[in-house]
Amino acid sequence: MTDAGVGRQAQRPRFPKTLGDLTDPSKCPSCFETYGAPGPSCPACGFTRDSAVISHLLDLGAQARGPLLARGEFIVAANEQARAKAHAARQDQLARAEQARLREEQQGRSQASDALLAADHARLLGGAAGHLGADAAPAPRQGQGQNTQQLGQHVPAPAQHQTPEPTETWATQRAPSGYQAPPAQHLPPTPPAQPPRPRR
Repeated sequence: MTDAGVGRQAQRPRFPKTLGDLTDPSKCPSCFETYGAPGPSCPACGFTRDSAVISHLLDLGAQARGPLLARGEFIVAANEQARAKAHAARQDQLARAEQARLREEQQGRSQASDALLAADHARLLGGAAGHLGADAAPAPRQGQGQNTQQLGQHVPAPAQHQTPEPTETWATQRAPSGYQAPPAQHLPPTPPAQPPRPRR
């Protein structure tokens, strides 16, 4: 009886494609190829098919399967955690950028509003000053004309000064209350003095 694996040097063991291959008795524990036809060795790599050896390797495969599964699960969890952190960092960066944009936009609107209010205030002040100047300019002329006209209407013409006669003044001052002075007598005019005659 001949065997394809007899006289062939055993190959280096391979890593299983899946963790299920570690506990699968239908596959070679060295190359993890399916046995196919029965025989004393693996037809693919020539590894022995001794039942005691195969049983011990299957037990070791079962023991290695748990830690390898935990290792793989830890790698998956670490990758997911790293992706979550990266996503959170990107979201935080985007949120900060959006907040900065909103602040700049709000500041721009506030500055524009302040500029419009300042322009309106200046325009209102300018219009009020113009109205005040227009109203105040003719007021003195109108008031002055009215005052002059009123003064012209109410101020009486100056009376001519008349010097009272000495007799009338003395009689008025000396007469008692209720006394009526007789009419003043007009004396004849005094003739002018003659100039002195020259001596001979």
